[in-house]
Amino acid sequence: MLMKLRAGRRRLFDLLIRPARDYFYRRAADRLLGEMTQTAVRLNREDFHVFVEISGHVDNVTVRVFPGGWENDTAAQREIKILSGKLPGRGYYNKMKPRDLRNAIRLLIAMSDGIVVQE
Repeated sequence: MLMKLRAGRRRLFDLLIRPARDYFYRRAADRLLGEMTQTAVRLNREDFHVFVEISGHVDNVTVRVFPGGWENDTAAQREIKILSGKLPGRGYYNKMKPRDLRNAIRLLIAMSDGIVVQE
């Protein structure tokens, strides 16, 4: 009986709740990606470079920051990857949430302002 109840709840989640949640996550992620890109463009300067890489064919996003600026000599630069993974609402095993995108935007702003952030 308990197994039937759990299976029924799981089916209910798969049929009703997950599609609605994923739709909400996708809408929020699309808006937050736009906000993140605008923030990255605004914060880029000679000594602080932000790379926002979006791979639409696999719904993946990566945000990298170069606090001293990007240079061709990769040994002399410091790279901090602050976000990497599948976009929210895309994929069954996806762990990223819209709040992760919001936190990445906040972290970008904090790093740009010179606030020391632990890696």
